[in-house]
Amino acid sequence: MIEYLKQKIQTREVFEIVYHGGSKPGGKREIVAINISGDKLRAHCMITDMTKTFLIEKIQVEEIDRHQNFDELDFQSEIIKTANSLNLKIVDEANDCLFIYRPKKRGTGYLKHPFASIIWEEWNEELNQPRVKPFTIRFEKFETKSFKLKEKALNCLYQYLKEYESNTSDNELAS
Repeated sequence: MIEYLKQKIQTREVFEIVYHGGSKPGGKREIVAINISGDKLRAHCMITDMTKTFLIEKIQVEEIDRHQNFDELDFQSEIIKTANSLNLKIVDEANDCLFIYRPKKRGTGYLKHPFASIIWEEWNEELNQPRVKPFTIRFEKFETKSFKLKEKALNCLYQYLKEYESNTSDNELAS
């Protein structure tokens, strides 16, 4: 158990435990292990967004794999179909970022900066703690939205693409 927890401290992975102590004995908790001191584990609880201390002897580990990269995400085919129909370029970088580029108005190729992106970051380096909302969508006009669930983030991106599609169709009709 100690070796397992030490590994989780090194990787900063979110994992699930059943804690047989505290205010809700037997309750499941998603945590990020921070350090071990004697017989205690200090960890950040994702449910309460607080750092807590757990007695190691009262921890039961239920292994879950929280690492989700964009290769593993089940993208809705409508997002890809819509992006392709609008001649948008989709780039998947480092398995945790997806960038969408618009074509140049004149000439060939695509604009230098993405018009929309979705980024998955499990750990907040600045605060040295896990992110409560690890999925971030960034739009062309520097608007940013964060989500806890990938489904909501993907739905937001899909709605943005549909709005772009509608605006593109309206502009083509006007010219």
